[in-house]
Amino acid sequence: MDAVYYLEAVAMCSSDAIESEIIEVTVDRTAPVGLLKKPYNGGVMNFGDDISTSFNEPIKPLNIDDISIINNGTGSAIDFEFGCAETKVVLLPSVSGLNDGDQLEVTISNVTDIYGNVADSFSWSFTIPSVEEALEDPMLDSDKDGIPNSVDICMLTYNPNQEDMDEDGIGDSCDDDIDGDGVFNTIDKCPLFADAEQADTDNDGIGDACDNDTDGDAVFNVPIRTICLRGAKGEMGIGAGITHDSVPIEEWHESLLKGKFLTHSQDSFQLFETIFWKKGSGFYLLELHVARLRRGATFFKFAIRDEEVNKQLQQAAETFSGKCMRVRLVLEKDGRINISAIPCEPPQYTDLPELSEVGDRPIIGSVRFAAYNEHDMGPYLNYKTSRRCDYDKEFKEVLARGDIDALFNNIKGEMTEGCISNIVILKDGVYTTPAITCGLLAGVMREQLFLGANASPALGEAILTREDVQRADAVFICNSVRGVVRVEVAS
Repeated sequence: MDAVYYLEAVAMCSSDAIESEIIEVTVDRTAPVGLLKKPYNGGVMNFGDDISTSFNEPIKPLNIDDISIINNGTGSAIDFEFGCAETKVVLLPSVSGLNDGDQLEVTISNVTDIYGNVADSFSWSFTIPSVEEALEDPMLDSDKDGIPNSVDICMLTYNPNQEDMDEDGIGDSCDDDIDGDGVFNTIDKCPLFADAEQADTDNDGIGDACDNDTDGDAVFNVPIRTICLRGAKGEMGIGAGITHDSVPIEEWHESLLKGKFLTHSQDSFQLFETIFWKKGSGFYLLELHVARLRRGATFFKFAIRDEEVNKQLQQAAETFSGKCMRVRLVLEKDGRINISAIPCEPPQYTDLPELSEVGDRPIIGSVRFAAYNEHDMGPYLNYKTSRRCDYDKEFKEVLARGDIDALFNNIKGEMTEGCISNIVILKDGVYTTPAITCGLLAGVMREQLFLGANASPALGEAILTREDVQRADAVFICNSVRGVVRVEVAS
């Protein structure tokens, strides 16, 4: 089954068992699926619109030969420029030879995911009522970074500085290979140093080209960090080995990396999970909750033992008096666990309806767009932490006005999540949820909906805007306590 698996090797030696580190492995044999197409198939392109399509997973960069735009009226091909970023492709056609009322047809082929699965070719068409209004907007800026698409080296990724380390015309913010050595950033042992050989003498995951201790003996190759303390003040000096072929910008990036342990200290915070418990069936989706907690603990270097988490949850469950409980588990940095619980109602639905049954799914409540955008919380957005004061403040206002959640977008106008829920929309027979890359928490209920990929239709992720939500045929929010709830978007 296609999924993410966590693997651990256990060797039995006499009476002792030796366990390896847990590694994450992805099995993916499914081709990418095209989701939202803009303008919508059979629709109209208006001023400020872009021509784009999104996919349910990241794709490899396309070649210009993989895309065509045809004027259905004349049968002639239209010249265009295009950009790719993660799950989205945006096209910029030339206005030459186009007239008001022309219908364009876009065809995209050879869409390949990072695992090599190739999707079938697909097409969609739309009408341009006014060429001047729709396509001659010189300031069209899809990623809202202040750089028009016509000159932006990352049309879909916020990058106002337009940095391009390897000078390949693809900005660092959207380049799969920032240093231009032919090795994708995700597997590059030195992502900021051109190093095609990827040598790693001490097998520590850091390539020799950027490793300050290539043989792993804890004796650094050069004195790279020196801290001098004088009373209540201190000074840190950072060094590097400079050679005749050193690249200044790479040395600068390396120096910032060396000092990060001191300049990026963490404020005190906790990790937590909110879990639904029902008498007779226990904790709902417990394995997914513990796995997410473990990922957060690993990332932020919290102490955690899965068996201790499960043990304390089971002990707490023995004291529950209600039939259904909303359980909050809090993990401290040192591994201490605190558990509290309050009675709650069980979720009415835990799946997305079949298309033929959408009309039968009742609308439970209303949501509104949040009054302000999410600010950049860095990695905290992707993990469930106590650093969520903006969410808590907004949720108080949600309850005060009688709604059940508020929907956030990031600084680029991309939808992200609710205060306590993930978002799913239905449009043209396709269920779509905002992409992780937009900055959001991958909820456990959201993950469960993806694991049920054999459902029809399956759920995909893409970059969504407020307009997408407003134009949706149905809108849902979900978490593992509420389940999957259909809502209406109030103005």
